[in-house]
Amino acid sequence: MIAETVKNHGWAFVGNNVVPPFLANMTIGVVLYTTYVAAMPLCTGGHETENIYPPPKFRGVFTAGALAGTSSVDMSHSLRRYANSGVYTVVNTQSTFQVPQSDAVALDVCIHDDS
Repeated sequence: MIAETVKNHGWAFVGNNVVPPFLANMTIGVVLYTTYVAAMPLCTGGHETENIYPPPKFRGVFTAGALAGTSSVDMSHSLRRYANSGVYTVVNTQSTFQVPQSDAVALDVCIHDDS
C-alpha cells in the first residue's frame, strides 16, 4: 500500500503524511513514560528502589499512572491544537490523494486542511 502511494505521489507523501503521526505518537509516549517514572517515587514514597517486595501501595501506583495519563492527554491536545492552527499543515494541498471517510476519522489528529 505504501509502495503504491509512493509510486503515485512521490516520497513527499511519506514526509508529509506518514512521519508526522509517528513523531506525534513518539512524543506522547515519551511524555507518558517519563512522567510515570518521575511520579512513581513521589507518589509511593520512593521505597521501590530499595526493595522489590512488598510492592508499592496501589494508591501511589494509581496516582502516578493518573498523573502520567493526564500529562500525555495534555500533550496530545497541544499537538492537535498545533496541527489544527494552520501553522503546520500535514496534508499537501497540491496532492490529489483522497483519504477514505473511515480513515479520515482515525487520522483527524494529523490531517487538517483549512482550504
